[in-house]
Amino acid sequence: MYITDNNKKLLKKIYVFFRTGENKYIFDTVFKNYPQGIPILLDNFRYLFFGALKQYVPFNLLWRVTYKCNCNCNFCVQQGYKKKDLNSKEVFRLASQISRSKICVVILSGGEPFVRSDLFNILEILRKRNKCVVIATNGVLIKEFRDDILSLGVEQLMISIDSHLPTIHDHLRNTAGAFDRIMKGIESIKEKRKGKRPFINVRAVVSKENIDHLGDYLDFFKPRVDSISFSPLQLYSANYTNNNRDQLLDKSDAGKLRKIITEYSKKYYFLKTSYYRLMPDFVENPKKLISNNLFRCLLASAFYLEIQNNGDVSPCSQLSMSEQGSKIKGSLSLGNIKYDELEGLWKIRKCFLIQNFLRSKKNKCICWCSGNDMNTDLARFFK
Repeated sequence: MYITDNNKKLLKKIYVFFRTGENKYIFDTVFKNYPQGIPILLDNFRYLFFGALKQYVPFNLLWRVTYKCNCNCNFCVQQGYKKKDLNSKEVFRLASQISRSKICVVILSGGEPFVRSDLFNILEILRKRNKCVVIATNGVLIKEFRDDILSLGVEQLMISIDSHLPTIHDHLRNTAGAFDRIMKGIESIKEKRKGKRPFINVRAVVSKENIDHLGDYLDFFKPRVDSISFSPLQLYSANYTNNNRDQLLDKSDAGKLRKIITEYSKKYYFLKTSYYRLMPDFVENPKKLISNNLFRCLLASAFYLEIQNNGDVSPCSQLSMSEQGSKIKGSLSLGNIKYDELEGLWKIRKCFLIQNFLRSKKNKCICWCSGNDMNTDLARFFK
């Protein structure tokens, strides 16, 4: 890359991106504990801006190890998923492939990962090769499995908590006593962990039912955990719904959300990032963000792959290419690890074509979830 004035602005944007909010922790952690991930991260940026790269390896992998869950969230669309989970032999084979690859960060998600009886066998395989393992969980079982979480070196727990008020959280999660069990689990982890490992992040799905308490939520959790994040309930991404659509935020909520973010950003610096600053605009008119070149799907187009509970592999599990009018028709799946080697799947031409489409202006799909700082901060560098 030639260092022009425009490139200097780009490099500054990338630097700022990694020094704010959750990204600062991720950046510092990778540099400190996972130096092998640094060249992969740099290569992913080269891939993002310059295209084809022979040695391309995604920095980050989201693996939905199951869709089974011990909660019954009233907005969750995953309740209707019927795809069968991989069996233990298949997941161990996949975990071994991941561990041998140069992938740096592995997020184990669900459903609820802790309901898999072989989860810690998977963790053991990944940690033997020093993979940075993050677990996205509803938090109900973390106290029960605290010792295994600590001994195996889980890097971060991303815990879904939708309200600081037990009655509202338990109602949204449709699980009596869930809030109290989560808080006891968090305290149990903090009591025994060394330093901030695992790092504890709590995240809320903001809907009409809890938006009025969002400010109090921030004040409640700020002294109790290491970081906080929230996303609006939406029709796409991890926090999406086909149920209870009346809980989706609409234009009437955008002003309320903007007021809360503006007010609380004065004392909580992480709210100053573009992810939060533009969130009310997303709620109000998401398509306008694309037309004004304020959003581009960049994270999924270079840094990321997903593996579904049944073994399907794709750059993004939410987008339907045929609905978007792409020349790439049919499924987004690159293959299935029951029949294909994982590393071979991100090297095929279909992967390159899908990733190119994801970051192009032709892609009209927009979601608002972790990683959107990149999707917004760097969007203007893509025409």
